[in-house]
Amino acid sequence: MNRIKRLFKSFKVKLFFIIFLTMITLVILTTITMYLVASRSLMHQAASITETNISLEVDIVNSVFHNLGYCGELMASSEQLIAICSEREKWDYQETTEKYRLVKSLVDRYTTSLQKNALVDNNFTVALFICDQNMVFDTRSTFYENVEWNNVPFLKDYEENYGHWISTVRADGVNLYQSDIPSKYRETMISRSFSIYDANGKLAGVLAAQVSSSVFENYFSDTQKGLAGETIVIDERGIPVLYSDSELYNAFSSCELSVFEMESKWRTLQLNEIEYMLIAGDIENIDAKIFIFIPMTNILQNISMLKRYLLLICMIVFAVSIFATIVISRYFYRPIDTLKKNMHQVKAGNLAVKITDIRKDEFQDIFDTFNNMTYRLESLIQEVAEEKLLNETAELRLLQEQLNPHFLYNTLDSIYSIARINKVYQIAEIVAALSRFFRVSLSNGKNIVTMEEAIDIARNYLIIQNIRFGDRIKYFINIEDGLAQIQVPKLIVQPIVENSIYHGIERKKGGGMISIHAYFQNGECCLSVEDNGVGMEKEQLEEIRNKLYSDEECQYYAVRNLAKQLRILYKGAETFTIDSQYGKGTCVTIVIPIKEVDKEIYDKVISS
Repeated sequence: MNRIKRLFKSFKVKLFFIIFLTMITLVILTTITMYLVASRSLMHQAASITETNISLEVDIVNSVFHNLGYCGELMASSEQLIAICSEREKWDYQETTEKYRLVKSLVDRYTTSLQKNALVDNNFTVALFICDQNMVFDTRSTFYENVEWNNVPFLKDYEENYGHWISTVRADGVNLYQSDIPSKYRETMISRSFSIYDANGKLAGVLAAQVSSSVFENYFSDTQKGLAGETIVIDERGIPVLYSDSELYNAFSSCELSVFEMESKWRTLQLNEIEYMLIAGDIENIDAKIFIFIPMTNILQNISMLKRYLLLICMIVFAVSIFATIVISRYFYRPIDTLKKNMHQVKAGNLAVKITDIRKDEFQDIFDTFNNMTYRLESLIQEVAEEKLLNETAELRLLQEQLNPHFLYNTLDSIYSIARINKVYQIAEIVAALSRFFRVSLSNGKNIVTMEEAIDIARNYLIIQNIRFGDRIKYFINIEDGLAQIQVPKLIVQPIVENSIYHGIERKKGGGMISIHAYFQNGECCLSVEDNGVGMEKEQLEEIRNKLYSDEECQYYAVRNLAKQLRILYKGAETFTIDSQYGKGTCVTIVIPIKEVDKEIYDKVISS
């Protein structure tokens, strides 16, 4: 398990997967795009073909219904037909037969041109209802007597449907006398009624021009050229003129789609859990829309072959991707592997190793840098060995000279004793102060001392300088309770006191005063050294402040070095402020956090 985890952490494996996944992602996206484009193209092609077919269908249907409507209007206004329908007396069988022949002859005369139409042919008929005789003449078959108005199919909702082509059933003996017979046993007709009025304006009869809906259904199916679907024709009122599938029509009529406000000529629609392509067209002569429903399975079945080809292409590209990924990843990883092997040799201690591969890309710079690095490491190791030898020699010499401070203390004690014996008290006092100064300042090699010890170094330095200047220097020292034992750098006070004497009080006639205060300020230790010496001009003060943390050479190196050492030791948590006014004196204020000082860090700061 650990081996597998290490394997997946390898850059080589990561590079392989990155390249492989990139290539496979591109292949998958390309394949999906090709499939979607092909599917969309097939749908557009199917829609285009069907739209063309619909336009042909609509032209023929418009022509047929235009002629049928024209013939219907002519017959309904025929004086001979009006006269037949206007007779009030009841006819006997012989009279009825004669009237039927006259009507049939009249209809044949008007519909001669329609009989030549291959679409209509023998599927056209005219039905006539004579109101006062309660008869129905069917010019394609026979006549029916004693018929009730309500039983005549083309008279259903007469006033509402007047002037419109509607889908109805054929008027025959079954439905004229037994209206409860299911409609699935009846022939469906597309019918339009025309009113016939007598001379008094009374409705005398109703003529219905009819054509069998099966003609259109078959025709629509034939013209779809392999994309078989279902047809629905709906007039502007939403009433069906014809439909080839009643279940599909019921589902379509119940959906919320506004069929007369489609934004495009085709769209997809799901009905009865089947997805269809819906294509619409207008039939102007009957103020209706024709809808063709083509199942998407019929359209997309041609994509099955495309799917197989795309799958085969994907498999080939997948295999090629693996091979190409291996080759590419090896090409990119080879220089990294070379660098890795040579670095392992360096790790094993072989600094003489060199990369000899010659390349013309960025890796050549890396190889050259590696070779220079190994050369420098080898040189540095040799230098370190030589330096170690010199350090061992210097350490031996240092051990030999450790007796010098003890010799110095003993010599100063001897001078102090002789001066006391001979009553030269000034010499005794300065020697005693010098001895104390050296003892505290050397501090057995320590760089971190207590605040009390750091100020004591400054006190002994002031005693010596005061004897030198003939008591011209006065000083005042104050340490608040609690600050005497805090840890501070050993020379935090003395360099400031030294500057106060040489740059301030020595240049002032009559001497001066130095005040040293250590006190609390906002929970931190504040140390101030103030003198009443000659002070500084503004330009000189600004120069000191600007060069306080600079590496440039200047005459204020003692104060500058102290400020930089404090900045490194306290990591910027301290403040070092110099204020001065010419003729009045100078005040240096140091604020440091009260905490345990890292002595090892400060020793490194001092040694550097």
